[in-house]
Amino acid sequence: MFIESISEILGFVYPPICFAGKEHLIFKKRVAGEESRGVTFFPILRYNSRKNVLPQAAHRKGVIFMRKLSVTFLLIFLVLAGSSCGGLSAVAPEQSAPAVVSISAGGGHNAIIKADGSLWAWGWNMHGQVGDNSAREAHYRPVKVMDFVVDVSPGGFHTLAIRGDGSLWAWGENSFGQLGDGTGYQRDEREYLITDYRREPFQIIDSGVSAIAAGHSTSFAVIDGVLWGWGFNYYGEVGDGTTETRNSPVFIMDSVIDVSGGISHTLALTSDGSLWAWGLNDDGQLGNSEGNALTPIFVMDSVTAISAGGYHSAAIRSDGSLWVWGSNRAGQLGDGTQTSRHDPIKTMDSVAYVSAGDSHTAAIEAAGSLSVWGLNDFGQIGDGAGGTKDFHGENWSFSATPIKIMDSAAIVSAGRERTIALKADGSLWAWGSNEDGALGIGYDTGPEALEPVQIMWPAS
Repeated sequence: MFIESISEILGFVYPPICFAGKEHLIFKKRVAGEESRGVTFFPILRYNSRKNVLPQAAHRKGVIFMRKLSVTFLLIFLVLAGSSCGGLSAVAPEQSAPAVVSISAGGGHNAIIKADGSLWAWGWNMHGQVGDNSAREAHYRPVKVMDFVVDVSPGGFHTLAIRGDGSLWAWGENSFGQLGDGTGYQRDEREYLITDYRREPFQIIDSGVSAIAAGHSTSFAVIDGVLWGWGFNYYGEVGDGTTETRNSPVFIMDSVIDVSGGISHTLALTSDGSLWAWGLNDDGQLGNSEGNALTPIFVMDSVTAISAGGYHSAAIRSDGSLWVWGSNRAGQLGDGTQTSRHDPIKTMDSVAYVSAGDSHTAAIEAAGSLSVWGLNDFGQIGDGAGGTKDFHGENWSFSATPIKIMDSAAIVSAGRERTIALKADGSLWAWGSNEDGALGIGYDTGPEALEPVQIMWPAS
């Protein structure tokens, strides 16, 4: 594939990796350990010390996001490649859409990054989570949000993005301080205020951000290997040792290269391949039989990719094996049962990519075959079946084993009640619930798509 030749030129090896609400191409690079340095948050808050640092081995192969010079070279090569990376075949003849390099499905909205660094989003916009500063409650096709973006993560009702200079931007709902700007609801976090939100991107951190994750109502950022978190914290999902909701970044742990936020739990991957988890543990989503965890606890080692779903978790180990644990009521673990697991179990081999949605899971094998399993009440599996929505009774659509959906898949993102995928030819596909235009196919809350349909682009 063309991108492989580019990675060789740049001296990188790229494994696909994903976590809830964020799926993109990243690059593995050898980095040396760095001492902490002051990081300025907005409004002016300076953090210079690292406290409660977990003991970690020295850095070996860390994950570095598409940033700075490597990002520039990658985007130039992708644009020059043209048909090698492919455009969206659904685009009308008069349209010209650069190749897509990142896709992300959130709660009711989605976001993608094109090869030219432009960020596009669509879907539910009640809280401004699409980010185009419009008063529209929903966008049925992608709209442009901002430029120079290298990473994006849609959460439940908010969105995070990293620009090429390492700055962090946020927008959408802020009822629980998940935008990290020092405002937002600060009293009883169980109450809900719809008035706290921003409809356009706002800068939160000025530089140094290499990884982000937007959970349902939480946010996380990695700065020089240090993980910071903020937002809703009723179950300890922020991970700072308290249950106090935070409206500005607080220190979580050191030596982190990746992070993934679920509905009420969080996963983090450190530079030595160790996986850590914290937050709600009612279904074993932390990988043990203990109670909730207010600080990170060790789960397993030799991990290369992580994804926190609604109430389940998934990880790929260095040998390509897929491990899952947590809630399995709809078969989202893919082990052929509906038995929740409190310890990680192996379910597949030769897996290159995984994404855990609310109650379903998607994985791409090394050969490019995409399989999906779990809840199928809105057709989010994509096999043409599904659509039965009596989840609280005895009759709902699901599959407890993986179902092959397509070949030649490059990236997949499982959101709430839908799935989106990018194929190797550059075409972008979606299936499942189309509530508030979540599929990006140009119309409102019509029938769900039980099979993949191609995402259409606006005329301008």
